[in-house]
Amino acid sequence: MSNTRWLTITLVASLGLNLALVGFIAGKASHSGVASLAPDPFLGAFRMLRELPEARRDALRPVLREHFKEIRPDLKRLRAAHQDIGRALAAEPYAPEPLAAALAQFRVALVAGQEHSHRALVQIAEQMTPGERRQLLEAMSRHPRGHQPPPVDRAH
Repeated sequence: MSNTRWLTITLVASLGLNLALVGFIAGKASHSGVASLAPDPFLGAFRMLRELPEARRDALRPVLREHFKEIRPDLKRLRAAHQDIGRALAAEPYAPEPLAAALAQFRVALVAGQEHSHRALVQIAEQMTPGERRQLLEAMSRHPRGHQPPPVDRAH
């Protein structure tokens, strides 16, 4: 097997081990008695908004529309960077520079998308009642696949 192939296999194995370690640590942290939130809190907002009455969803819909307009270019950049990552990993001969550049572009698009999502979350929360914000916090703490983390400590 060529050195490039071994390097690719080692990179993939290393990424897998790192992701497993991060998952293990995140899982342990979610059971530590501290409320855990999704990696991107805006995802909880989507779950919560579906539970609101139609009139409230209608009132918050303009903020969501604006958010989708803002985030669309970031999503396109994420897709393009993801394709570049795939091309860089599959390239023969392998060169580390294209992969590093594609990963850097991916990070830039990811951070920009999160910034847009976080601004939208602030705008949505500003228009919510205190009860809706509590509902939002619960939705943000709920695992999307049914796993329920510990209850949120509201005393703080």
